[in-house]
Amino acid sequence: MDKKYQEYKFSIVVPCYNEALAVAKTAKDIVSTLERWKKDKDVKLSFEIIFVNDGSTDETSSELSTLDKRYPMMKVIENKINCGYGASLKKGIQ
Repeated sequence: MDKKYQEYKFSIVVPCYNEALAVAKTAKDIVSTLERWKKDKDVKLSFEIIFVNDGSTDETSSELSTLDKRYPMMKVIENKINCGYGASLKKGIQ
C-alpha cells in the first residue's frame, strides 16, 4: 500500500535593506526550521527562500552573495535603488 504524504511547495520572500548584520541569522533560522519540518516522514517539503536586497548601502549584498553559495534553496534579487518594502515583496513574488 502506498503511503500518502502531505506535499508542500512554497517560497518565502524576505525583503531587506541595510541588514548585513541580520541576514545570515535570518537565513540560518529559516533553513533550520524548515529542515526540521522536512524530516517529518509524513511530509514532502520543497521550498525556496528569496531575499530581495532593496538597494542596501551597507554590506548586505556581499553577505547575501556568501549565503547564496551556502544554501542551494536560496535566491537573491538585487534592487539597484531602494524601492520600498511593498515593491521589493512584489518583485520577490514575481
